[in-house]
Amino acid sequence: MKYLYVILGACLAWPIATTAEANPVDTLGFGDRGAALGGAMDASDDALSAAAYNPASSTFAARITLGLGYTCAIPDIEINHHRSPMEYAHAVSGALVIPWQMHRDWRLALAGMLYVPLDGFAKIRLHPATEPQVVMWDSRNHRIESRAIIGVNYRSTVSFGVGLSVLGDVAGDGLDLSVNTLPGRTEAQANLQIDVPWRIAPIIGILVQPMPGWRLGLRYMGELSLDADIYAKSYVRVPGTSIEGDTIVQARGLNFFSPSSLSLALSMDIKQWTVSAQIAWQQWSKMTQVASDVDLLIRLGLDIDAISFPTMDPGWHDTWVTRIGLEHHIPLSRGRSIGLRWGYAYLPSPVPAQTGLSSFADSNRHLLATGAALVLPAELWRLSIGLSLQAHVFENRLTRKNPDFSVGEDFMLSGAVYVGSLFMRTELP
Repeated sequence: MKYLYVILGACLAWPIATTAEANPVDTLGFGDRGAALGGAMDASDDALSAAAYNPASSTFAARITLGLGYTCAIPDIEINHHRSPMEYAHAVSGALVIPWQMHRDWRLALAGMLYVPLDGFAKIRLHPATEPQVVMWDSRNHRIESRAIIGVNYRSTVSFGVGLSVLGDVAGDGLDLSVNTLPGRTEAQANLQIDVPWRIAPIIGILVQPMPGWRLGLRYMGELSLDADIYAKSYVRVPGTSIEGDTIVQARGLNFFSPSSLSLALSMDIKQWTVSAQIAWQQWSKMTQVASDVDLLIRLGLDIDAISFPTMDPGWHDTWVTRIGLEHHIPLSRGRSIGLRWGYAYLPSPVPAQTGLSSFADSNRHLLATGAALVLPAELWRLSIGLSLQAHVFENRLTRKNPDFSVGEDFMLSGAVYVGSLFMRTELP
């Protein structure tokens, strides 16, 4: 019996991989327009999407505008030609922008957005770091995202916006367990506690219109890392034996990491067409921890009292992300119109070659996007219904392990993630 507890504790305490990823809004896009244009939105005049992209865009709102949407992401990723068991991501999103004219030359706007997974505010999935896993996708779409911004515009020429991205707060006792049995059987008690603090990242955006229909955008978003502390304690006693004591497992450093990013964007309205392009730098090199620190304390009258597993240096590198988008506006009768959209993005992987102990699977990705929106005017307000589709296609990546470590095996990553979004928006009178 005593060996059973030693094996159980060792399995729990092996270094475990955490969710190391950008936020789900940047990954899947926001709204019907942003998702269909491949995220090329940092110089857009779409005020309702300002909180998700460039906060300076909020000043383009003419009226109070609100939106509500649904997103579904279906992963079809294979490791060694076997489909990785990842859950679908289902989420609802909402946005609101409130503008008002402060002065003849000045306009102000407040805006916010919220992305809420339907299966919980955050999902933390733990795997041994040596096990091949799609670390950038396993849980990245399963967490809440909220932002609030304010924007100021001067003479419809220069706009400036600031905001905050907020993540947290989860804390409390997650599990209490007590088991009492007949003499000769095991008696145990257990307690699990998870503490997650608040984390806030700044967002800054500038938008300049050198001429009508031309927009230059610059956006900065700070690093966001939601560290967590998971503490599990159990008391075990086996009547009739000398086995009695505590088993304590503590995992520190679980985090939903979003890197600092800086983007430069250009958008041009040319007759019934809108062309957008941008390039963004993401500081993945600040990622200091992918696997968690784990401490294991066993006091069961055995020879082993404590085991500590330090984290490994991930060695991730910075990336440059490029995005382009194209939109065609088709006016119809009675004030109706249709917008057809296409987008593409190239997203290099920040994950280095996994030749050592860890087996974090990721590869360069091609984002193909398309969508359409129908505008229906009404007597009191204008309604828009948009649909967007995305395919995140992974480049095949073969990882060959260093045989000197004798841990893990070679693995091949391939596949894609398919995303569909439906978004409705309306302008109030």
